[in-house]
Amino acid sequence: MSHTCWVIYGFVYTKPCERGKGDCISSYLAERPRLQLSIFSSLRPDHSELNLIIKIDDFDIHSKFERVVNVSLPLATRNNGTLHTLVYVHKFGVSPLQDNRQVHHVAQLSTYMMSRKNVSSAKEVLKKHAATAPRVVDRPISHWRSR
Repeated sequence: MSHTCWVIYGFVYTKPCERGKGDCISSYLAERPRLQLSIFSSLRPDHSELNLIIKIDDFDIHSKFERVVNVSLPLATRNNGTLHTLVYVHKFGVSPLQDNRQVHHVAQLSTYMMSRKNVSSAKEVLKKHAATAPRVVDRPISHWRSR
């Protein structure tokens, strides 16, 4: 029982980490490494088919920044597909896919969506022709997600 209390105490009240003594885990960012920010667009939320949107060398994680960028919509997105953005923070001069310490985030920029008019029209058509195979009334359109 006393050993359990001692272990719990060790989790709550940790010893300070002294450099050069013992096995300490230090933050990678404490060394202030040179970082790079790379932002890609892709039709898939994985790491395939990446198209570079912007690359910022000497990226400082402690400062705010804003950039206006133009993104070309791929034909598959214009034909009612979904577009994703992949944001990587990685070591300067190294590909984000080759950096084992990279951090990334994926966000969906556009959504496969039908307009309300088309949805209500499609529901009416499905009600009228319930016995037959459903048909598409209008092609859905990709819509940009709002912030």
